[in-house]
Amino acid sequence: MPTADEAVRSSTAPTLSAQEQDEVDITATLEDYTAALDEAKNGEASIEGIYPYATGTAREQWITQVMSYEAQGLTLSGETSLEVVGIVLDDDNAEVVACVDLSQTDAVDEDGESILPADHLKVTLVEYVLLRSEGAETGWLVTEHVNQSEPCDG
Repeated sequence: MPTADEAVRSSTAPTLSAQEQDEVDITATLEDYTAALDEAKNGEASIEGIYPYATGTAREQWITQVMSYEAQGLTLSGETSLEVVGIVLDDDNAEVVACVDLSQTDAVDEDGESILPADHLKVTLVEYVLLRSEGAETGWLVTEHVNQSEPCDG
């Protein structure tokens, strides 16, 4: 039978520092944003699905990009995943570097032929800028999303 001290220790949840909580929230924002982007690119949902997670340049670039895919008759499929490899916090701003895995995605033309080059990067380095936002679901919004078109060494 546990002692009183052991019972208190085992029932007390560990607390995160403010920075650790921000990092958890930022990672959750990026995961939700990536999932919403996948749904929009795959035609499963409207691009408006990214609105709770993105604003500014990040939102506008993807609205334009998804409309461009549709206009070109391209069909996208698959899911991307990401691994955050670095977060730099500066008050209400965060710069994030992530490795984004595109290996499970494809883009095909109207004839059903893949348009992706055989040597396209399967895992690529992506940089995000996020802004703290009281109204956001996780407290953060993606404001910039830049694929560096470089392999991830992570």
